[in-house]
Amino acid sequence: MDIKNQTQLQTELEKKATKALKAVTKEVLEIFKKDYIDKFAYIKSPKQYQRTYEFRESWDFTEIKKNLTTLSTELWYDSSKMKTFDPERFIHGSRYSSPNDVRETLPEILESKQSSLWISVSRTIKFWDWFVRAMIQGGQLEKIMTKHFTSQGFKRI
Repeated sequence: MDIKNQTQLQTELEKKATKALKAVTKEVLEIFKKDYIDKFAYIKSPKQYQRTYEFRESWDFTEIKKNLTTLSTELWYDSSKMKTFDPERFIHGSRYSSPNDVRETLPEILESKQSSLWISVSRTIKFWDWFVRAMIQGGQLEKIMTKHFTSQGFKRI
């Protein structure tokens, strides 16, 4: 493709950056679910029911947003994806907790940040804190981004 002006250049760069960013989010989300949610949020098998894995599947990245010179996306928790609520069997809440339905605050509870909502949950390893630490301070996100952006023709300087 012959690029003839700045608008064409910007359009082509945005396409490649968007493709790279989508690949980054896909890889990061897989790591987050497998290495943090599965290992640290789901620590014991419940005796009362089969796991729904709805908490695991309630995490996703937002659509990529474009501002003047920036593309961005955010990892977020969507509690509306958690359809199952059975307080008698302690699925996403309890008749003993207040509120009974804790789906909205489940990430905080599993991080032991609001343990007064659900006394039976205590975590020594906080999945979100560990994930952020590994991704940012540990340099994992930088490596993933470099890999995917390089594959689209970008060079790190």
